[in-house]
Amino acid sequence: MDHYLFEKLKHRAIEAPLININVDYCDLNFKVKELTDSTVNSTGLLEVGLISSPNIDFLLRWDEKEKTIDVDMKPKNKPKRVNGFEGHHTKKLSGSPMAKYLINIKLKRRLIFKGTIELILKTSNRIEKSLGYAIKLP
Repeated sequence: MDHYLFEKLKHRAIEAPLININVDYCDLNFKVKELTDSTVNSTGLLEVGLISSPNIDFLLRWDEKEKTIDVDMKPKNKPKRVNGFEGHHTKKLSGSPMAKYLINIKLKRRLIFKGTIELILKTSNRIEKSLGYAIKLP
């Protein structure tokens, strides 16, 4: 997301202080990490988890526009994310008290990861500047 567009959002996620990744299956070449110390950057990127191997990272991130968790694949020898895997979109399972999403990542039909992520998002409400009149009541 463009940082100008992100700054204009009135309501946006700024951090995820509580994250639980529950693993049903993880390929032996991959490790799972919860990114609980992550805060949103100027473009709106809020990283909440990482599933990594020596060659490939799968970044779990908050998608502010769609209000969901997305998964991006990033080979370690390329600077940008790439396509070519199943599981970019997660499925929301519940929303209260913690939001819970199903993650199912496959690469060339090979199961890489299956599990859920639960998180609580800390949000910020941007207050619009406005002119108003004060009315003194008796």
